[in-house]
Formats: sequence, structure tokens, C-alpha cells
Amino acid sequence: MQRIHISHQAIFSFAAIFFGKQHRQARITNMGFDLYGMVLQRLNKALSDPAYNTNDDLIYAVVTLSIMEMFISTGAGNHLKHMEGLERLLALRDHSSPCTLETAELYRSLRQMTLYPALRTRRASILARPEWKKQLREHVDSHDRLMQQELFDVLADCTVVIASRERIFSDPEKTPGTNRLGIIKLKEEALVLLDHLYSWRDRWDNDEEHEVTERPLSDNSLDPLGTDLQTDILPFDTTLEYLDDFSAITVMLYNIALIYVLHILALLTSPASPDQPKELSSTPPLQPAHTTKENILKDPLHLPNIWSSPLATDQSPNPLSPYILAQRAPILDICRSVPYHLIDSHRASSSTLHWALATIWIKLRGEESVVGRWVERVVRERNPLLVRTMRTLAQ
Repeated sequence: MQRIHISHQAIFSFAAIFFGKQHRQARITNMGFDLYGMVLQRLNKALSDPAYNTNDDLIYAVVTLSIMEMFISTGAGNHLKHMEGLERLLALRDHSSPCTLETAELYRSLRQMTLYPALRTRRASILARPEWKKQLREHVDSHDRLMQQELFDVLADCTVVIASRERIFSDPEKTPGTNRLGIIKLKEEALVLLDHLYSWRDRWDNDEEHEVTERPLSDNSLDPLGTDLQTDILPFDTTLEYLDDFSAITVMLYNIALIYVLHILALLTSPASPDQPKELSSTPPLQPAHTTKENILKDPLHLPNIWSSPLATDQSPNPLSPYILAQRAPILDICRSVPYHLIDSHRASSSTLHWALATIWIKLRGEESVVGRWVERVVRERNPLLVRTMRTLAQ
């Protein structure tokens, strides 16, 4: 008798744990966790089996476990561990010959789940490799879908720049002069990505089918958190609507990519922290590398929160990097698009939306800003489960 697929067992585990938690059924919850343990054991065994470790069943199983961690965490960082495992599974695949339509679509459905952990852990993604960029374009006959793939390519290239920057800082044998040359090269690469994104947006906006409509925001104010002070006003009074879901997702992906590229440039050019040793402050990049536990998108703590403080002007004692200020526009565009994506459960299930919510939650510094509180309120009112997903991915 043929054994049940690992992915099917993973789905049963997810369903049992989720149902048991939601309805406070301890017996069902425990049964789900027992299944979860069996799935992990079977996965570990299958990974060492060359005859099976490239089977799609393993990919489906790992994807299921990754999604489950968004709703029911079995441990800190486990969602990242499963997503990183997914990339290791993809790395086992043979790219020497063209793939089928079904396989190409499978790969494309995994792009977000592959790139997000690579960016989060500051390592180069396999999707930045030429063979992957080529394979992700197979069986695509739509100009818009090819344009969307360009954005994934930019994000994949971001992982390479970030990983290179981390290596420069972690190598004790590199001299200040070597560091400087390395950072100059990385800045040039990031500027190329920025130019590509601006060019991409011009091409996208020139198509009438990509028209965006602005709708008045019914309430553009929100009471400050935990205070009785005067109501804060949101920095926008309209939301954005799109002609179709594909366009909405693609523009959101563009804004995610733009935020990452601008953030990378800010890290490569921003002044050092006031308490950074002088002997280090003369060696670019002036911002030190992040620890492995920090999200790369988090701004250095000494920088002001542009969402709760007056914007620093050129005449200010410590003016903000133009690359930090430039992030404001794509962040607000994502915020204004959130209501459109939460109209129904189908739109709200988009992994691009989840990624975007986590991105702006980090950049807005969560509840510290009126915009962050507005985003959380909208998400909580329309799809409460997404609040946990947003917070988990933003860790």
C-alpha cells in the first residue's frame, strides 16, 4: 500500500492544529502537533534520499509548514527555517534543460517565499543566478508577466549586494582602503538597480491598462496611541484602486523592491552613529553590518523616525539621507493600496501583500507612528489573522 504523501500529512497537521487552537480543542491540537513531528521526521529522511529529494511533494510540504508558522508559531524563527529549507530544495533541481509549464509555474509561485528569507538573513539567493532568471521566464507569453519578473530579478540582485556588504564587514583582514573600494562598487551596483526601477515604472505607467484610480479616504485621522492629545492626521487622504489584481500586486512588488534598493543605498551612504568609534567612522559604509537577528530593513536607532518626527531639512544639524526620505513615497503607496487588497479573502491571501505589510510595518516602526496604527487598524478590521502574519514576517 502506498504511503500518504508528506505534503498531505503536513496539510492534515496544519488543519488539525489550526482548528484545535481556534476552537480550544486540546485533543485535536495535540493530534496535529503529533502529525507535525512525524512530518519533520519524514522530511529529514527524504532529504537524504537522492531518488526523492527533488520530488515536488517535499516542496509542497515545506511550503505548508512555512505558511502554518505564520498563523501558529512552533518556535521563534521557524518560519524562516522552513523557507530557507525550501531554497535548499530548489537548489537540488537540474536546470540543464527546459522545464515543463507546470514546473515553471511552481517555481514562479515560490519566488516570494524564496527571496524573503534571503533578504531577511542577508545571504545571496539562488534566484539571482542567470540559470534561475532564465528558467523563471520560461512559458511566459505575457509582457506584463515578464515585467513583473524584472522586479523579482531586482530583489534577487538586492540579496547579492546585501550579502556582499555583510562579507566586507565580517572580514577582519580587509583594510580600510579595500573596504572603501568594495563599498563604492556596491553603491554603483545599487544605483544601477535604482535606475532600472525608475525606468521600469515609466514603462509600466505608459500603458493605459495600468491606470490607477484614487478614492477619497472616509477617515484620514486616528487618535494617538494611548493619549488624549489632538488627533493625528494621516499624510494622505485617498486610497488607490487598480483595474485588475495582477496590476495591483505588481505595483506593490515594485514598491517593495524600491524600498529595499533605497534602504541599501541609505546603508551604504548614511553617516555613522554618534557613538561609533572614530577609527571606524571614516571607513565606508558608515553604517555597520546588522547582527544576524536584526531585520535588514530596520533603520539604525540613532536615526529619527520620519513618521513621528518633523522631517529633517538640508539646514538641519543632522539631515537625513535622501535615500531614507525617498522611501516615504513607496511606503505611502503601499499603505494606500492596503484597503484594495483586503476587499476579499482571495486578494488578502497574496504573499506579495503579506510581504508588503511586513515591509511597511518595519519602516513605519509599527505602532510608533500614526500611519502604522492606521495600517494595523485597517488590517485588524478586515482580516484579523493577517495582523499576526504581518508581525511575524516583520520580526
